[in-house]
Amino acid sequence: MYDMDSKKKLSLDNPALQRCLEIIKESVQGEKNDELFYNYLISTAPTDEEKMIITSIRNDEIKHNKMFRSIYKYFTNKDITASEDETFQRPASYIDGIRVALFGELSAVERYRDIKKCLPLGTFRDMLFEIITDEIKHAIKYNYIFTLNKECVCKPTAVYPAAETQTKTQTKTTPIETAPVTEAPTQEAQNDTMGKAGKIMAPIDMGVSPETTEVQPVDLKDAKG
Repeated sequence: MYDMDSKKKLSLDNPALQRCLEIIKESVQGEKNDELFYNYLISTAPTDEEKMIITSIRNDEIKHNKMFRSIYKYFTNKDITASEDETFQRPASYIDGIRVALFGELSAVERYRDIKKCLPLGTFRDMLFEIITDEIKHAIKYNYIFTLNKECVCKPTAVYPAAETQTKTQTKTTPIETAPVTEAPTQEAQNDTMGKAGKIMAPIDMGVSPETTEVQPVDLKDAKG
């Protein structure tokens, strides 16, 4: 059974572990940039609830940096020095910063998972498991904050007068056109109409003129009773 120093020496001969130690170093060296980023989010958060959530995430990240430093120190006997060429890039907006942070947490999960594979069984892997689960928790919290602010993202900034006028025009109630009610003609009108019709209509020619037709007497003597 190997003692701890023997295990450490064997681990240092592993190229994969060396690469993981470099990743740890790069992650911790950017802590100054991370600090400025979290301060920006906290200062621009619209509610106290969101400020508290982001503050708890920042405190977890400070804890992670200390754990990574202890792992790096154990294998290399060196401390990680902060990078001086780090520049803070201010997000375009608060919600844009939340989006960047959310995908940053998801990317960290994949990166720290690779580190965990290279570490020997025991305390260090347990530390990475804690860090990874914290990162997943952070991603869920950022997603919650993003959901709270989705109305600010989707809501239009202004309504143009033309669009407003068009909306009012479309919603205006159009009166329903009804057919005019036809009143029954008066008797006088009917007589007048019939008089006009009599003037217009020509008499029907039956072939016999009533003025020239004579009525002949009938002899009833020969008629049978």
